[in-house]
Amino acid sequence: MTSSEEELSKIFKLVEDRVGKSEYPAVTDREIRTIKKELEKIPSQLAKMPRIYTVLRLLNQLPVMNNFINNKCTDAGFPFSPESLPDNFSDISFRGQFLEAQRAVVTFGMKVEAGQQLVKAKFEDLGFDLEPELSSETWIVESSYTGK
Repeated sequence: MTSSEEELSKIFKLVEDRVGKSEYPAVTDREIRTIKKELEKIPSQLAKMPRIYTVLRLLNQLPVMNNFINNKCTDAGFPFSPESLPDNFSDISFRGQFLEAQRAVVTFGMKVEAGQQLVKAKFEDLGFDLEPELSSETWIVESSYTGK
């Protein structure tokens, strides 16, 4: 097992524990970034779609990834609808499973990435703190519930 595979296994152990407790989103923005960095170390197109990879891994359906790649799907498609999922799945029940499981990766950060505007005052009223983090690639905003 490579170091990337070991790191991914650690992350998914934590995620699977949260999914088992029905906590959504089960995957944090920070974990998505870590998954993406680990996937970048593996020569493939997976790093371009860490959220799709995550949902498929949670469903033990990684072989289906080629359907998403061939249909040029990206993480920007989240949340997927029945109409926006690729049509070429042999197992029709998979579509429903994917649509349900995608809740695990729909995060606050993904909404910011998609360009949705948020009003900081309203967000803070809900008991969250915003912590900007500067990286060499982009501004990242982490959220954490403070219970205020």
